[in-house]
Amino acid sequence: MKKTADELVRNDDRLQIGAMLHFMLKRWWVLLIICVIFGALGFIYSKIKSDKYDVKASIILNDTESDGKGSIGSGLGSLLSSFNMGGASYKLVEDEILRLQSRNNLISTIKTLNLNSRNWSKNSLFEPKVWYYNDSPINVDIPMAVADTMTRTTHFKITVPEGGKNIHVVAKQGKGVVVDKTYPKFPFNVKTPCGTFHISKSVTYNPSEKLVFYNVTTSPAVYAETLYKKLNVQSPSRKSNVIYMTTEDVIPRRGVDMLNTLVDVYNRNGIETSHEEARQTVDFINERMIDMYSQLEKSEADIEAYKRSNRIVDPDAEAEYILKKKGTAETALIEQQTRQGVLRMVIDFLKGENTKYSMIPFTSNVPEAPIQAYNELVLERMRLEQNVKGSNATLKAITAQVDAMRGNLLSTLERDLAASTIAIGDLQRMNGESESRIGQAPSIERRLTSLYRNQVIQNQIYAFLLQKREESQLRLAREIPTARVMEDAYSDTKPKGFGGMIMAVLFAFIGGICGLVGLYVIFWYKNRVKKLKAENKRETEESVTEEAAE
Repeated sequence: MKKTADELVRNDDRLQIGAMLHFMLKRWWVLLIICVIFGALGFIYSKIKSDKYDVKASIILNDTESDGKGSIGSGLGSLLSSFNMGGASYKLVEDEILRLQSRNNLISTIKTLNLNSRNWSKNSLFEPKVWYYNDSPINVDIPMAVADTMTRTTHFKITVPEGGKNIHVVAKQGKGVVVDKTYPKFPFNVKTPCGTFHISKSVTYNPSEKLVFYNVTTSPAVYAETLYKKLNVQSPSRKSNVIYMTTEDVIPRRGVDMLNTLVDVYNRNGIETSHEEARQTVDFINERMIDMYSQLEKSEADIEAYKRSNRIVDPDAEAEYILKKKGTAETALIEQQTRQGVLRMVIDFLKGENTKYSMIPFTSNVPEAPIQAYNELVLERMRLEQNVKGSNATLKAITAQVDAMRGNLLSTLERDLAASTIAIGDLQRMNGESESRIGQAPSIERRLTSLYRNQVIQNQIYAFLLQKREESQLRLAREIPTARVMEDAYSDTKPKGFGGMIMAVLFAFIGGICGLVGLYVIFWYKNRVKKLKAENKRETEESVTEEAAE
């Protein structure tokens, strides 16, 4: 019976698979050699590679201080409560995480620990790298001002023979070699397109040994990007004040110092910001208190003159009836007028030429969110203004943002002031209705009540300014960190990654796969050549048969 084409193909595939298995089993020793070689390479790699260690730390945020509400009068205390002034406010953990790992904090940490310069030595190919941190036998120094302007990473290879003479230096910047020179002895200067490096030996240098030393130096701004990628900062939940920090490093001590220094820089910047806000608040309040004090003296003088001219002996008893009738309306009116006075102070502050680019001292006496955003932008401009010239493009851009935000903030505050004015008008109309119901109350009592009301308003505003000044002076006198260290930085005792035996097994497995693939390619190639020869032979025989038949 004649077989179909599909059966012939299946039989041929079975023969091919069987032949391939036979081919590979016959050469099992090749796979074994490849696995042993790869396993040895994996074991050697595990011994010469630089182990990395996880470094961890945790902090807890301090709550911001709360101001007392009822200590400066029930009317103004209610007003402050409506403005969310005097209640406890808590830091947003997401914002603090961003501040903690901000670029400026990372750069300050890098400069403090000189992290942008990494050193190690490696005398032969099969020896592990010896990393250095504050114990390097050779110092490669460049002024930090020059390092800030470096546009390319500099790679040094310094070969020091025994005795420390005829030191060979190869320096690369970018992809090209910029220095390839031999120096007679330490110390010496290496001039490169990005700056001059001073190379000297340290107290740990051993002249009796040959040393192949490597150094990589980058600008702090560039290395900050690398540090940001290695740094993991997170909180367990939005309601938690705890922040966990983790990083990795080949030198555990360096990773520990980095996390501890980062927390110190973060706290120091927070204290400086708090002190700057307090200083501006004290300066503004001192100016307003001078004006308020003169208004208080005038109000007291008006009351004294009015009493003398109208021969009033007991003003409290004479005004008791009217005050009881109009108590509710008067209290509400005082609150609104006090609010209006505070709003006007802030508007005057924003419109003043001398305070054009100053922080608003009352961040919670007006709508809090826009005021806080404006203060953060002004603080950023103040920091930038200290470090750059007035013609700097970034400074001009942020100045324009401050001007635009000031205009929007003034519009918001003026709308609040207009609403407060309308409310005062309504309360005054209500007060007029109450006065009309009094009927026979003499005009002297009404005038005296008005004078007392003005005095109460001015007294409460003055007391409010006095309390805020005392609070600001306390903030200047104290240094409360933004966060407290919950757990000092520490490193794991075991390095990350696989051990030597696991690495050898993994490499051996990879080698086995590569060996199988290689044997399959050889088998396929031999089989292909055999088929081509068979086809050529068959074609030749057919050609000879045809010629013989002809």
